[in-house]
Amino acid sequence: MDPPIYDMTEDVESVKKAITEVVEDGRDVVLVMHSYGGMPGAQAVKGLGKKERADKGLPGGVVRLVFLAAFVFPEGFQVSPRGQTKNFIGIMKADLEKGVLVFDPALRPELWWHDLSREEAAKWDATVKPCSLGPFWTTTTYAGWRYIPSTFMLTSRDKVFPAEVAQQQIDFAKAQNLTGLENVEKIDSGHFPMLSQPQEVADLLRKAAGL
Repeated sequence: MDPPIYDMTEDVESVKKAITEVVEDGRDVVLVMHSYGGMPGAQAVKGLGKKERADKGLPGGVVRLVFLAAFVFPEGFQVSPRGQTKNFIGIMKADLEKGVLVFDPALRPELWWHDLSREEAAKWDATVKPCSLGPFWTTTTYAGWRYIPSTFMLTSRDKVFPAEVAQQQIDFAKAQNLTGLENVEKIDSGHFPMLSQPQEVADLLRKAAGL
């Protein structure tokens, strides 16, 4: 982030590197992605799926993707054209000169932390940092959910990624040929269920992993 990254490439490569180290050790991976993480995560798994690797006689692989209130985009998707912010939601404040995105602190309590106690909200809000604009101008090139079995965890009280918007992405994905987006789980939470509903998230992740 310092300096800001130009596009999503570094994020994709970081995820890919971490997964590769595990699958090359012959182990299976369940990749959990939250929010923006669905973009680089779904792209990073190219060539790392369990079936793809098995077809080449290789052990290990990604056995499931979990989209935890995460974006499910097809190939060729771009949040906004480079240099523009027209599709950014209200909490996203762009500093075009610095190339960073700031999440409006005045809106975070209501949009991000509304299902947390005041103390918990303050604790997590203090950890928020700007992020690079570049990834949001990147065009996606691979949609791993088409080929790897996937679970979507829909956050029913999400004010940033509303349930109706998430459902549109789910319906689109399910309508595509070869889609692996087979399971949808609903959580009664805002955008950060791992903070407000940690036990429920843990239980659903175990279920997604077949444990």
